[in-house]
Amino acid sequence: MVPKPDSLSAIALADSGAKYAHQIGSSLMLAVRRWQLDDGSSMAAAVAYYLALSLFPMLLLLTAGVGITLRYTRLGQDAERQILSVVAEHCSPTLEVQVRQVLLNLREHSVVGGPFGLVTAVMAAIGVFYQFERAFDKIWRIPPSARSGWYQLVLRVLTERLTAFLLLAAVGCAIVAILAANVAIGAVREWMLSLRLPGSSLVIASDALTTVFLNMLAFGALYRWLPKRPVLW
Repeated sequence: MVPKPDSLSAIALADSGAKYAHQIGSSLMLAVRRWQLDDGSSMAAAVAYYLALSLFPMLLLLTAGVGITLRYTRLGQDAERQILSVVAEHCSPTLEVQVRQVLLNLREHSVVGGPFGLVTAVMAAIGVFYQFERAFDKIWRIPPSARSGWYQLVLRVLTERLTAFLLLAAVGCAIVAILAANVAIGAVREWMLSLRLPGSSLVIASDALTTVFLNMLAFGALYRWLPKRPVLW
């Protein structure tokens, strides 16, 4: 009778590694076939198109926020005076006039640009999440909804779009948290380097781990709650 090899022996470990590698390879090949079958390239291109379309409204919102800050807050007004003072002290009078005109345009157009940017950003975000829903419906083989009256149709569309918008807001908050965490950890690292304190490598590693974790959290929530079919995890 051949004795059973120890589970920690070299032969057993090699056999377990080969089985694991075979499972990983089979899963990757299956994912590639499903990607081609579901036309994943076209769906990814549609999502990327609407994301690019939302870039201009987001920039418009950003400039409107800067203009409102300069116009209605004491901090913004102090910052504007400091900027003009520095430009007047170190640059030419022509550049000072141009900077002053740019800041004036930011203040004057913020009231109009803010609401317009918000509306267009929301519309672009709805388009992004519609493409996500469409992609998930195709991946999960969700059948088309049965025909119903106009009231049920409008109610269902509004409910789905509201859910998508709330999910978008949650993902946006997660992305803002990622950026804030990166900025905070970077500031801590620069402070430690300026004082020559040990542990800067640990700060860099924690920065990378925090970014990966928050990205996993954001996109995991997107994959968990956006599909119409329940995801069992």
